[in-house]
Amino acid sequence: MLFLIYLATPIKTTLYVNIPSGSISNIVQYYKNRGLNINNFDKILIYLMGMPQKGILKMENTEISKIDFIYSITHFKSITKAITIIPGETSYFFLRDFSRKLNLDYFLLKKLFDEKSIFKDGTIIADTYNIPLYMKEKD
Repeated sequence: MLFLIYLATPIKTTLYVNIPSGSISNIVQYYKNRGLNINNFDKILIYLMGMPQKGILKMENTEISKIDFIYSITHFKSITKAITIIPGETSYFFLRDFSRKLNLDYFLLKKLFDEKSIFKDGTIIADTYNIPLYMKEKD
């Protein structure tokens, strides 16, 4: 009976919840640091329900039960956009399409790409990639 009461304990959260990457221990610590009522016992519940996938989760309500919160973060699937790199495509066209499809700043994306990339072209393998919609230029 106490277990059911524990699972019904309300958690106050924001409308958008970040699910960080890392181990379940890191995820629990992340939520603890942000004032959510999550503890080491919840680590076991999360482990039993499944490993959370990194992403931004939009909650239905900002106050939900502990079990609903844990279920939400463990069954969430990140919303992605398919980006296809065509063989022989130059970085100019790739970055232009990438910035349009993900609503990113082309010039900032190009600047960051140029800083990180050893070569101007040919550094990304042609394929279709599913990119999370929450990503920013630096990601």
